Amino acid sequence: MNCTKKLYSNSHYLYFLLFFWAIIFSLEYLYRNGIPFFLCNDSFQYLSIAHKIYLSGKINGATNYAIDIYYDEIALFGYDLSNIKPYHFPSYSIFLSLFYHIFENHNFVIYASQYIAFIIFSFSSFLVLNQYLDKNKSLVITLVTMVSTPIILYISDCGKEILLSGLSLLVFYFGLYHKNKYSLKVQFFLCFILTLMSITRNFYLVLALLIFFYNCLPRKFLKIENSESENRFKNNKQIILYFVLIFLIPLCAYIFCYYFLDLHLFIYDNRTDIYGGKSLKDLGLRVFFNLYIGVNYYFIQYIQFIFVDNFKIKNLNSLFHLYAMWGISIITLGIYFLEELKNIRTTRTLKISKLLIIKIFFGLIVFSVIVRFSLNGYRLTTGFMPIIYYYLYQKFFYGKKLIQKKFFIFFLIINIIFIASFIKTSKHTASYFDKLNQNIKNIISLYNAKKIALNVNYTPSPHLSPMYHYYSPNIYFFTSIVDKNLCEDLANYHEHYLDFHLIFMGYGNKIIMNYSQNNCDFIIKNFELVDINQYGLVYANKSILKR
Repeated sequence: MNCTKKLYSNSHYLYFLLFFWAIIFSLEYLYRNGIPFFLCNDSFQYLSIAHKIYLSGKINGATNYAIDIYYDEIALFGYDLSNIKPYHFPSYSIFLSLFYHIFENHNFVIYASQYIAFIIFSFSSFLVLNQYLDKNKSLVITLVTMVSTPIILYISDCGKEILLSGLSLLVFYFGLYHKNKYSLKVQFFLCFILTLMSITRNFYLVLALLIFFYNCLPRKFLKIENSESENRFKNNKQIILYFVLIFLIPLCAYIFCYYFLDLHLFIYDNRTDIYGGKSLKDLGLRVFFNLYIGVNYYFIQYIQFIFVDNFKIKNLNSLFHLYAMWGISIITLGIYFLEELKNIRTTRTLKISKLLIIKIFFGLIVFSVIVRFSLNGYRLTTGFMPIIYYYLYQKFFYGKKLIQKKFFIFFLIINIIFIASFIKTSKHTASYFDKLNQNIKNIISLYNAKKIALNVNYTPSPHLSPMYHYYSPNIYFFTSIVDKNLCEDLANYHEHYLDFHLIFMGYGNKIIMNYSQNNCDFIIKNFELVDINQYGLVYANKSILKR
Protein backbone atom coordinates (compact mmCIF):
# COMPACT_ATOMS: atom_id res chain seq x y z
CA MET A 1 0.00 0.00 0.00
CA ASN A 2 2.79 2.41 0.97
CA CYS A 3 4.73 1.47 -2.14
CA THR A 4 1.72 2.22 -4.37
CA LYS A 5 1.12 5.51 -2.61
CA LYS A 6 4.77 6.52 -3.01
CA LEU A 7 4.80 5.59 -6.69
CA TYR A 8 1.57 7.51 -7.25
CA SER A 9 3.02 10.49 -5.46
CA ASN A 10 6.16 10.45 -7.59
CA SER A 11 4.05 10.24 -10.74
CA HIS A 12 2.44 13.56 -9.83
CA TYR A 13 5.88 15.20 -9.80
CA LEU A 14 6.69 13.59 -13.15
CA TYR A 15 3.47 15.04 -14.63
CA PHE A 16 4.40 18.43 -13.24
CA LEU A 17 7.85 18.26 -14.87
CA LEU A 18 6.32 17.21 -18.19
CA PHE A 19 4.06 20.25 -18.07
CA PHE A 20 6.73 22.64 -16.70
CA TRP A 21 9.32 21.82 -19.37
CA ALA A 22 6.68 21.90 -22.12
CA ILE A 23 5.91 25.52 -21.15
CA ILE A 24 9.61 26.48 -20.86
CA PHE A 25 10.52 24.87 -24.19
CA SER A 26 7.58 26.55 -25.93
CA LEU A 27 8.57 29.96 -24.58
CA GLU A 28 12.20 29.36 -25.57
CA TYR A 29 11.15 28.40 -29.10
CA LEU A 30 9.00 31.51 -29.47
CA TYR A 31 11.68 33.76 -27.96
CA ARG A 32 14.29 32.59 -30.48
CA ASN A 33 11.83 32.42 -33.39
CA GLY A 34 12.64 28.74 -33.69
CA ILE A 35 16.37 29.36 -34.25
CA PRO A 36 18.41 26.98 -32.05
CA PHE A 37 21.39 28.13 -30.04
CA PHE A 38 24.31 25.70 -30.16
CA LEU A 39 26.95 25.62 -27.43
CA CYS A 40 29.76 23.85 -29.28
CA ASN A 41 30.88 22.10 -32.46
CA ASP A 42 30.09 18.67 -31.07
CA SER A 43 26.38 19.45 -31.27
CA PHE A 44 26.59 20.03 -35.03
CA GLN A 45 28.45 16.76 -35.37
CA TYR A 46 25.86 14.72 -33.45
CA LEU A 47 23.01 16.15 -35.52
CA SER A 48 24.88 15.76 -38.80
CA ILE A 49 25.56 12.07 -38.14
CA ALA A 50 21.96 11.61 -36.94
CA HIS A 51 20.62 13.03 -40.20
CA LYS A 52 22.88 10.75 -42.20
CA ILE A 53 21.76 7.73 -40.15
CA TYR A 54 18.16 8.69 -40.91
CA LEU A 55 18.86 9.06 -44.64
CA SER A 56 21.16 6.04 -45.16
CA GLY A 57 20.51 3.74 -42.21
CA LYS A 58 24.26 3.40 -41.61
CA ILE A 59 25.74 3.97 -38.15
CA ASN A 60 29.45 3.90 -38.98
CA GLY A 61 29.56 6.22 -41.94
CA ALA A 62 31.95 9.09 -42.41
CA THR A 63 31.62 12.30 -40.53
CA ASN A 64 31.45 15.38 -42.73
CA TYR A 65 33.97 17.59 -41.07
CA ALA A 66 37.55 17.57 -39.89
CA ILE A 67 39.12 19.91 -37.35
CA ASP A 68 42.80 20.78 -37.38
CA ILE A 69 43.51 19.06 -34.06
CA TYR A 70 42.48 15.77 -35.73
CA TYR A 71 45.04 16.05 -38.51
CA ASP A 72 46.74 12.77 -37.54
CA GLU A 73 43.53 10.79 -37.84
CA ILE A 74 43.00 12.08 -41.37
CA ALA A 75 46.52 10.89 -42.12
CA LEU A 76 45.65 7.50 -40.59
CA PHE A 77 42.91 7.08 -43.20
CA GLY A 78 45.13 8.11 -46.07
CA TYR A 79 43.68 11.64 -46.30
CA ASP A 80 40.44 10.21 -47.63
CA LEU A 81 37.72 12.35 -46.01
CA SER A 82 35.01 9.89 -47.03
CA ASN A 83 36.68 7.18 -44.93
CA ILE A 84 36.95 9.00 -41.59
CA LYS A 85 34.98 7.24 -38.85
CA PRO A 86 33.35 8.84 -35.79
CA TYR A 87 35.64 8.83 -32.77
CA HIS A 88 32.70 8.01 -30.48
CA PHE A 89 30.21 5.29 -31.24
CA PRO A 90 27.23 7.33 -32.55
CA SER A 91 24.72 6.03 -30.01
CA TYR A 92 23.54 9.55 -29.21
CA SER A 93 23.16 10.30 -32.91
CA ILE A 94 21.05 7.15 -33.24
CA PHE A 95 18.84 8.57 -30.49
CA LEU A 96 18.58 11.89 -32.37
CA SER A 97 17.83 10.14 -35.67
CA LEU A 98 14.65 8.64 -34.21
CA PHE A 99 13.08 12.10 -34.10
CA TYR A 100 13.64 12.58 -37.83
CA HIS A 101 11.13 9.75 -38.36
CA ILE A 102 8.50 11.87 -36.59
CA PHE A 103 9.14 15.12 -38.43
CA GLU A 104 12.03 15.70 -40.82
CA ASN A 105 13.02 19.09 -39.49
CA HIS A 106 16.35 19.85 -37.82
CA ASN A 107 14.91 22.29 -35.28
CA PHE A 108 12.17 19.86 -34.27
CA VAL A 109 14.80 17.17 -33.66
CA ILE A 110 16.81 19.55 -31.46
CA TYR A 111 13.92 20.74 -29.31
CA ALA A 112 12.10 17.38 -29.08
CA SER A 113 15.21 15.39 -28.15
CA GLN A 114 16.29 17.92 -25.52
CA TYR A 115 12.78 18.00 -24.06
CA ILE A 116 13.04 14.24 -23.43
CA ALA A 117 16.56 14.71 -22.04
CA PHE A 118 15.43 17.45 -19.64
CA ILE A 119 12.55 15.29 -18.38
CA ILE A 120 14.94 12.40 -17.66
CA PHE A 121 17.53 14.68 -16.05
CA SER A 122 15.13 16.64 -13.85
CA PHE A 123 13.11 13.60 -12.72
CA SER A 124 16.19 11.49 -11.94
CA SER A 125 17.63 14.47 -10.00
CA PHE A 126 14.37 14.65 -8.07
CA LEU A 127 14.50 10.90 -7.28
CA VAL A 128 18.05 11.07 -5.93
CA LEU A 129 17.51 14.24 -3.88
CA ASN A 130 14.28 12.78 -2.50
CA GLN A 131 16.40 10.24 -0.62
CA TYR A 132 17.64 13.11 1.58
CA LEU A 133 14.90 15.74 1.40
CA ASP A 134 11.13 15.78 1.18
CA LYS A 135 9.58 15.81 -2.27
CA ASN A 136 8.79 19.51 -2.46
CA LYS A 137 12.30 20.57 -1.47
CA SER A 138 13.77 18.03 -3.89
CA LEU A 139 11.71 19.46 -6.73
CA VAL A 140 12.58 23.07 -5.85
CA ILE A 141 16.33 22.37 -5.64
CA THR A 142 16.17 20.44 -8.93
CA LEU A 143 14.47 23.29 -10.79
CA VAL A 144 16.63 25.99 -9.17
CA THR A 145 19.69 24.01 -10.29
CA MET A 146 18.42 23.89 -13.85
CA VAL A 147 17.68 27.62 -14.17
CA SER A 148 20.71 28.99 -12.29
CA THR A 149 23.43 27.08 -14.16
CA PRO A 150 24.28 26.77 -17.88
CA ILE A 151 22.10 23.63 -17.94
CA ILE A 152 19.14 25.72 -19.09
CA LEU A 153 21.10 26.87 -22.16
CA TYR A 154 20.96 23.33 -23.55
CA ILE A 155 17.24 23.71 -24.29
CA SER A 156 18.01 24.70 -27.88
CA ASP A 157 21.17 22.65 -28.28
CA CYS A 158 21.50 19.04 -29.39
CA GLY A 159 24.44 18.12 -27.16
CA LYS A 160 24.35 14.83 -25.31
CA GLU A 161 25.42 16.09 -21.86
CA ILE A 162 21.87 16.60 -20.52
CA LEU A 163 20.71 13.12 -21.50
CA LEU A 164 23.84 11.39 -20.18
CA SER A 165 23.70 13.40 -16.96
CA GLY A 166 20.11 12.33 -16.44
CA LEU A 167 20.94 8.70 -17.16
CA SER A 168 23.89 8.78 -14.74
CA LEU A 169 21.62 10.00 -11.94
CA LEU A 170 19.08 7.36 -12.92
CA VAL A 171 21.82 4.74 -12.57
CA PHE A 172 22.65 6.07 -9.11
CA TYR A 173 19.01 5.91 -8.11
CA PHE A 174 18.41 2.33 -9.28
CA GLY A 175 21.90 1.13 -8.38
CA LEU A 176 22.17 2.66 -4.90
CA TYR A 177 18.76 3.73 -3.59
CA HIS A 178 15.99 1.67 -5.14
CA LYS A 179 14.50 -0.77 -2.65
CA ASN A 180 14.59 -3.62 -5.22
CA LYS A 181 18.05 -2.76 -6.54
CA TYR A 182 19.19 -6.40 -6.29
CA SER A 183 16.29 -7.77 -8.33
CA LEU A 184 17.03 -9.16 -11.79
CA LYS A 185 14.60 -6.71 -13.37
CA VAL A 186 16.54 -3.73 -12.01
CA GLN A 187 19.88 -5.35 -12.88
CA PHE A 188 18.84 -5.86 -16.52
CA PHE A 189 17.62 -2.26 -16.66
CA LEU A 190 20.97 -1.02 -15.33
CA CYS A 191 22.78 -3.27 -17.79
CA PHE A 192 20.93 -1.66 -20.69
CA ILE A 193 21.46 1.92 -19.48
CA LEU A 194 25.14 1.42 -18.60
CA THR A 195 25.79 -0.27 -21.94
CA LEU A 196 24.25 2.65 -23.79
CA MET A 197 26.25 5.14 -21.73
CA SER A 198 29.55 3.25 -21.98
CA ILE A 199 29.53 3.05 -25.78
CA THR A 200 28.75 6.78 -25.81
CA ARG A 201 31.49 7.86 -23.38
CA ASN A 202 33.84 5.20 -22.05
CA PHE A 203 34.35 6.72 -18.58
CA TYR A 204 30.84 5.57 -17.65
CA LEU A 205 32.46 2.15 -17.22
CA VAL A 206 33.89 3.68 -14.04
CA LEU A 207 30.34 4.42 -12.91
CA ALA A 208 29.47 0.75 -13.47
CA LEU A 209 32.46 -0.35 -11.39
CA LEU A 210 31.56 2.00 -8.53
CA ILE A 211 27.97 0.71 -8.42
CA PHE A 212 29.25 -2.87 -8.35
CA PHE A 213 31.87 -2.02 -5.73
CA TYR A 214 29.38 -0.42 -3.34
CA ASN A 215 26.79 -3.20 -3.58
CA CYS A 216 29.34 -5.96 -3.05
CA LEU A 217 31.11 -4.45 -0.05
CA PRO A 218 30.42 -6.10 3.33
CA ARG A 219 27.89 -4.08 5.31
CA LYS A 220 30.45 -3.31 8.02
CA PHE A 221 32.23 -0.96 5.57
CA LEU A 222 29.05 0.88 4.58
CA LYS A 223 27.42 3.90 6.13
CA ILE A 224 23.90 2.47 6.36
CA GLU A 225 21.13 4.87 5.44
CA ASN A 226 17.41 4.60 6.05
CA SER A 227 16.73 3.64 2.46
CA GLU A 228 19.34 0.86 2.44
CA SER A 229 17.84 -2.45 1.37
CA GLU A 230 18.16 -5.39 3.75
CA ASN A 231 18.39 -7.84 0.87
CA ARG A 232 21.96 -8.60 -0.14
CA PHE A 233 23.56 -11.14 -2.46
CA LYS A 234 23.13 -14.61 -0.99
CA ASN A 235 25.99 -16.35 -2.76
CA ASN A 236 28.92 -15.86 -5.12
CA LYS A 237 26.85 -16.82 -8.17
CA GLN A 238 24.60 -13.81 -7.66
CA ILE A 239 27.65 -11.56 -7.28
CA ILE A 240 29.18 -12.92 -10.50
CA LEU A 241 25.90 -12.41 -12.38
CA TYR A 242 25.71 -8.86 -11.02
CA PHE A 243 29.28 -8.18 -12.20
CA VAL A 244 28.47 -9.56 -15.67
CA LEU A 245 25.34 -7.46 -16.06
CA ILE A 246 26.58 -4.24 -14.48
CA PHE A 247 30.14 -4.10 -15.83
CA LEU A 248 31.21 -6.94 -18.13
CA ILE A 249 28.45 -6.59 -20.73
CA PRO A 250 28.90 -2.78 -21.02
CA LEU A 251 32.67 -3.33 -21.33
CA CYS A 252 32.26 -5.98 -24.06
CA ALA A 253 29.80 -3.72 -25.90
CA TYR A 254 32.31 -0.89 -25.77
CA ILE A 255 35.12 -3.11 -27.12
CA PHE A 256 32.86 -4.46 -29.87
CA CYS A 257 31.78 -1.01 -31.00
CA TYR A 258 35.29 0.37 -31.27
CA TYR A 259 37.18 -2.62 -32.63
CA PHE A 260 34.68 -4.65 -34.61
CA LEU A 261 32.83 -1.72 -36.14
CA ASP A 262 36.13 -0.17 -37.22
CA LEU A 263 35.76 3.00 -35.17
CA HIS A 264 38.94 4.76 -34.13
CA LEU A 265 39.91 7.20 -31.41
CA PHE A 266 41.66 10.32 -32.57
CA ILE A 267 45.45 10.47 -32.31
CA TYR A 268 46.70 13.72 -30.85
CA ASP A 269 50.04 15.26 -31.64
CA ASN A 270 52.09 17.97 -29.93
CA ARG A 271 50.91 20.88 -32.09
CA THR A 272 47.75 21.95 -30.33
CA ASP A 273 47.32 24.51 -27.59
CA ILE A 274 44.14 22.85 -26.31
CA TYR A 275 45.49 19.44 -25.33
CA GLY A 276 49.17 20.20 -24.83
CA GLY A 277 52.12 17.89 -25.39
CA LYS A 278 52.78 14.36 -24.20
CA SER A 279 55.75 14.86 -21.88
CA LEU A 280 55.45 14.87 -18.07
CA LYS A 281 56.41 18.54 -18.06
CA ASP A 282 53.60 19.39 -20.48
CA LEU A 283 51.18 17.31 -18.43
CA GLY A 284 52.16 19.08 -15.21
CA LEU A 285 51.86 22.52 -16.80
CA ARG A 286 48.46 21.66 -18.26
CA VAL A 287 47.13 20.40 -14.93
CA PHE A 288 48.40 23.50 -13.12
CA PHE A 289 47.05 25.80 -15.84
CA ASN A 290 43.60 24.19 -15.91
CA LEU A 291 43.28 24.13 -12.14
CA TYR A 292 44.54 27.67 -11.53
CA ILE A 293 42.86 29.37 -14.47
CA GLY A 294 39.57 27.55 -13.92
CA VAL A 295 39.16 28.52 -10.28
CA ASN A 296 40.60 31.99 -10.90
CA TYR A 297 38.16 32.71 -13.73
CA TYR A 298 35.28 31.29 -11.70
CA PHE A 299 35.67 34.16 -9.23
CA ILE A 300 36.62 36.77 -11.85
CA GLN A 301 33.32 36.19 -13.67
CA TYR A 302 31.36 37.57 -10.72
CA ILE A 303 33.58 40.67 -10.48
CA GLN A 304 33.27 41.22 -14.23
CA PHE A 305 29.51 40.74 -14.19
CA ILE A 306 28.67 42.87 -11.14
CA PHE A 307 31.27 45.66 -11.17
CA VAL A 308 32.52 45.91 -14.76
CA ASP A 309 29.60 44.99 -17.01
CA ASN A 310 26.88 46.24 -14.64
CA PHE A 311 24.94 42.98 -14.68
CA LYS A 312 25.25 42.57 -18.45
CA ILE A 313 26.98 39.89 -20.48
CA LYS A 314 28.29 41.68 -23.52
CA ASN A 315 29.46 38.83 -25.71
CA LEU A 316 29.28 35.12 -26.30
CA ASN A 317 32.65 34.36 -24.71
CA SER A 318 31.45 35.19 -21.21
CA LEU A 319 33.42 33.55 -18.45
CA PHE A 320 30.27 32.27 -16.76
CA HIS A 321 29.36 30.05 -19.68
CA LEU A 322 32.80 28.44 -19.70
CA TYR A 323 33.65 28.12 -16.02
CA ALA A 324 30.46 28.07 -13.93
CA MET A 325 30.01 24.32 -13.64
CA TRP A 326 33.70 23.52 -13.62
CA GLY A 327 34.59 26.06 -10.92
CA ILE A 328 31.78 25.19 -8.54
CA SER A 329 32.55 21.47 -8.99
CA ILE A 330 36.20 21.97 -8.04
CA ILE A 331 35.39 24.07 -4.98
CA THR A 332 32.57 21.86 -3.69
CA LEU A 333 34.52 18.63 -4.16
CA GLY A 334 37.52 20.15 -2.41
CA ILE A 335 35.46 21.17 0.64
CA TYR A 336 33.61 17.84 0.74
CA PHE A 337 36.68 15.60 0.58
CA LEU A 338 38.53 17.73 3.15
CA GLU A 339 35.59 17.19 5.50
CA GLU A 340 35.65 13.46 4.78
CA LEU A 341 39.37 13.25 5.56
CA LYS A 342 38.83 15.19 8.79
CA ASN A 343 36.04 12.76 9.68
CA ILE A 344 38.27 9.75 9.04
CA ARG A 345 41.07 11.20 11.20
CA THR A 346 38.62 11.92 14.03
CA THR A 347 36.73 8.62 14.04
CA ARG A 348 39.60 6.47 12.67
CA THR A 349 37.04 4.59 10.60
CA LEU A 350 36.07 4.72 6.94
CA LYS A 351 32.41 4.23 6.14
CA ILE A 352 31.39 4.33 2.47
CA SER A 353 28.18 6.28 1.89
CA LYS A 354 26.13 6.51 -1.28
CA LEU A 355 26.86 10.23 -1.55
CA LEU A 356 30.57 9.44 -1.32
CA ILE A 357 30.24 7.06 -4.30
CA ILE A 358 28.45 9.76 -6.30
CA LYS A 359 31.08 12.36 -5.43
CA ILE A 360 33.97 10.00 -6.19
CA PHE A 361 32.53 9.44 -9.68
CA PHE A 362 32.11 13.13 -10.45
CA GLY A 363 35.46 13.82 -8.79
CA LEU A 364 37.08 11.47 -11.30
CA ILE A 365 35.31 13.30 -14.13
CA VAL A 366 36.62 16.65 -12.86
CA PHE A 367 40.10 15.12 -12.60
CA SER A 368 39.88 13.90 -16.21
CA VAL A 369 38.78 17.38 -17.28
CA ILE A 370 41.87 18.85 -15.61
CA VAL A 371 44.29 16.25 -17.00
CA ARG A 372 42.83 15.37 -20.37
CA PHE A 373 40.02 17.53 -21.69
CA SER A 374 41.11 20.92 -20.43
CA LEU A 375 38.45 23.45 -19.47
CA ASN A 376 36.51 22.74 -22.64
CA GLY A 377 35.27 19.64 -20.84
CA TYR A 378 33.32 21.72 -18.30
CA ARG A 379 30.03 20.29 -19.60
CA LEU A 380 30.95 16.79 -18.41
CA THR A 381 30.17 17.90 -14.84
CA THR A 382 26.57 18.79 -15.69
CA GLY A 383 25.12 15.80 -13.83
CA PHE A 384 26.88 16.87 -10.63
CA MET A 385 25.01 20.17 -10.36
CA PRO A 386 21.90 18.92 -8.49
CA ILE A 387 24.14 17.19 -5.91
CA ILE A 388 26.16 20.40 -5.50
CA TYR A 389 23.06 22.49 -4.96
CA TYR A 390 21.78 20.01 -2.39
CA TYR A 391 25.18 20.26 -0.65
CA LEU A 392 25.05 24.07 -0.73
CA TYR A 393 21.51 24.00 0.63
CA GLN A 394 22.63 21.85 3.56
CA LYS A 395 25.74 23.95 4.09
CA PHE A 396 24.33 27.45 3.81
CA PHE A 397 20.59 27.29 4.31
CA TYR A 398 19.04 24.34 6.14
CA GLY A 399 19.14 24.99 9.89
CA LYS A 400 21.75 27.74 9.46
CA LYS A 401 22.05 31.33 10.61
CA LEU A 402 20.26 34.12 8.75
CA ILE A 403 23.49 35.53 7.27
CA GLN A 404 24.30 32.14 5.72
CA LYS A 405 20.81 31.89 4.27
CA LYS A 406 21.13 35.38 2.81
CA PHE A 407 24.45 34.42 1.21
CA PHE A 408 22.89 31.33 -0.38
CA ILE A 409 19.92 33.32 -1.71
CA PHE A 410 22.26 36.05 -3.04
CA PHE A 411 24.35 33.38 -4.81
CA LEU A 412 21.24 31.94 -6.47
CA ILE A 413 19.92 35.34 -7.54
CA ILE A 414 23.24 36.36 -9.11
CA ASN A 415 23.45 33.13 -11.06
CA ILE A 416 19.86 33.37 -12.27
CA ILE A 417 20.50 36.95 -13.46
CA PHE A 418 23.67 35.63 -15.14
CA ILE A 419 21.66 33.07 -17.08
CA ALA A 420 18.85 35.49 -17.99
CA SER A 421 21.41 37.99 -19.30
CA PHE A 422 23.17 35.30 -21.30
CA ILE A 423 19.91 34.08 -22.85
CA LYS A 424 19.03 37.64 -23.84
CA THR A 425 22.45 38.15 -25.45
CA SER A 426 22.47 34.76 -27.14
CA LYS A 427 19.26 35.48 -29.07
CA HIS A 428 21.13 38.03 -31.18
CA THR A 429 24.06 35.62 -31.56
CA ALA A 430 21.80 32.78 -32.69
CA SER A 431 20.13 35.01 -35.30
CA TYR A 432 23.52 36.30 -36.48
CA PHE A 433 24.86 32.76 -36.69
CA ASP A 434 21.85 31.58 -38.69
CA LYS A 435 22.40 34.35 -41.28
CA LEU A 436 26.13 33.56 -41.40
CA ASN A 437 25.36 29.92 -42.20
CA GLN A 438 23.04 30.98 -45.00
CA ASN A 439 25.88 33.09 -46.37
CA ILE A 440 28.30 30.14 -46.26
CA LYS A 441 25.74 27.83 -47.84
CA ASN A 442 25.02 30.25 -50.71
CA ILE A 443 28.72 30.72 -51.53
CA ILE A 444 29.36 26.95 -51.45
CA SER A 445 26.41 26.41 -53.78
CA LEU A 446 27.58 29.19 -56.13
CA TYR A 447 30.97 27.51 -56.68
CA ASN A 448 29.68 23.94 -56.36
CA ALA A 449 32.44 23.36 -53.79
CA LYS A 450 32.81 20.07 -51.89
CA LYS A 451 35.84 20.61 -49.63
CA ILE A 452 35.77 23.72 -47.46
CA ALA A 453 38.44 25.24 -45.21
CA LEU A 454 37.01 27.66 -42.65
CA ASN A 455 39.10 29.76 -40.33
CA VAL A 456 37.89 30.26 -36.77
CA ASN A 457 37.61 34.03 -37.13
CA TYR A 458 34.88 33.71 -39.75
CA THR A 459 32.44 32.59 -37.03
CA PRO A 460 31.51 34.43 -33.80
CA SER A 461 33.22 31.80 -31.62
CA PRO A 462 35.81 29.02 -32.01
CA HIS A 463 33.11 26.57 -30.94
CA LEU A 464 30.54 27.68 -33.49
CA SER A 465 31.46 26.27 -36.87
CA PRO A 466 29.08 25.73 -39.81
CA MET A 467 25.90 23.84 -39.04
CA TYR A 468 27.04 20.66 -40.73
CA HIS A 469 23.58 19.09 -40.76
CA TYR A 470 22.50 21.78 -43.27
CA TYR A 471 24.84 20.37 -45.89
CA SER A 472 25.01 17.27 -48.04
CA PRO A 473 27.17 14.45 -46.57
CA ASN A 474 29.57 14.77 -49.52
CA ILE A 475 30.58 18.28 -48.44
CA TYR A 476 33.52 18.26 -46.03
CA PHE A 477 34.67 21.00 -43.69
CA PHE A 478 38.16 21.60 -42.37
CA THR A 479 37.64 23.99 -39.47
CA SER A 480 40.88 25.64 -38.43
CA ILE A 481 40.74 26.47 -34.72
CA VAL A 482 44.39 27.48 -34.38
CA ASP A 483 45.23 30.36 -36.74
CA LYS A 484 48.94 29.68 -36.98
CA ASN A 485 48.38 26.12 -38.23
CA LEU A 486 46.13 26.99 -41.18
CA CYS A 487 48.76 27.54 -43.86
CA GLU A 488 50.87 24.66 -42.65
CA ASP A 489 47.91 22.28 -42.65
CA LEU A 490 46.67 23.35 -46.09
CA ALA A 491 50.15 22.82 -47.51
CA ASN A 492 50.43 19.42 -45.82
CA TYR A 493 47.06 18.33 -47.17
CA HIS A 494 48.10 19.48 -50.64
CA GLU A 495 51.20 17.27 -50.48
CA HIS A 496 48.87 14.29 -49.94
CA TYR A 497 46.66 15.21 -52.90
CA LEU A 498 43.90 16.70 -50.77
CA ASP A 499 43.01 20.24 -51.80
CA PHE A 500 40.23 22.48 -50.60
CA HIS A 501 37.97 24.37 -52.97
CA LEU A 502 37.08 27.34 -50.78
CA ILE A 503 38.65 29.10 -47.80
CA PHE A 504 36.56 31.30 -45.50
CA MET A 505 38.65 33.72 -43.44
CA GLY A 506 37.57 36.17 -40.75
CA TYR A 507 38.90 39.71 -40.50
CA GLY A 508 40.84 38.92 -37.36
CA ASN A 509 43.23 36.60 -39.15
CA LYS A 510 46.82 37.83 -39.32
CA ILE A 511 47.19 36.33 -42.79
CA ILE A 512 44.59 38.78 -44.05
CA MET A 513 45.62 41.80 -42.01
CA ASN A 514 49.23 41.43 -43.19
CA TYR A 515 48.67 40.09 -46.68
CA SER A 516 52.09 39.06 -48.04
CA GLN A 517 54.02 36.01 -49.23
CA ASN A 518 55.74 35.77 -45.86
CA ASN A 519 52.40 35.01 -44.18
CA CYS A 520 50.96 32.38 -46.49
CA ASP A 521 52.68 31.78 -49.77
CA PHE A 522 50.59 28.65 -50.36
CA ILE A 523 47.29 30.56 -50.43
CA ILE A 524 48.67 33.30 -52.66
CA LYS A 525 49.87 30.76 -55.23
CA ASN A 526 46.80 28.53 -55.28
CA PHE A 527 43.80 30.72 -54.41
CA GLU A 528 42.11 33.91 -55.54
CA LEU A 529 40.08 36.34 -53.45
CA VAL A 530 36.49 36.07 -54.75
CA ASP A 531 34.35 37.71 -52.08
CA ILE A 532 34.52 40.24 -49.25
CA ASN A 533 31.51 40.54 -46.97
CA GLN A 534 30.62 41.53 -43.39
CA TYR A 535 31.88 38.20 -42.06
CA GLY A 536 35.26 38.08 -43.76
CA LEU A 537 37.00 37.08 -46.98
CA VAL A 538 36.45 34.10 -49.26
CA TYR A 539 39.20 32.54 -51.37
CA ALA A 540 38.53 30.08 -54.19
CA ASN A 541 40.97 27.51 -55.46
CA LYS A 542 42.10 28.47 -58.96
CA SER A 543 41.22 24.98 -60.17
CA ILE A 544 37.47 25.41 -59.53
CA LEU A 545 37.49 28.85 -61.18
CA LYS A 546 38.54 27.19 -64.44
CA ARG A 547 35.46 24.94 -64.53
